[in-house]
Amino acid sequence: MMNCKQATRAIEREAEGKLSFWQRIQLRLHLFMCKPCMQFKTHWNTLTLLMKNHPVVDKLSPDDKQQIIDQIDKETLKS
Repeated sequence: MMNCKQATRAIEREAEGKLSFWQRIQLRLHLFMCKPCMQFKTHWNTLTLLMKNHPVVDKLSPDDKQQIIDQIDKETLKS
């Protein structure tokens, strides 16, 4: 059974299309039983959509985008 920390990582990887079939099944099962993780997924999807459609994102260099992603990953690992 996937715990909440694993579920949040899986939600992030799912947005990138990097989950196996089995991981998607485990995530769906966890989300079915865990309201906080389901809320996190909703917020994550909203944030991802807003960032993809934000005009400033188009102006960032690939290095700047990677720095932002790395910083987010670093912060999420703290919790």
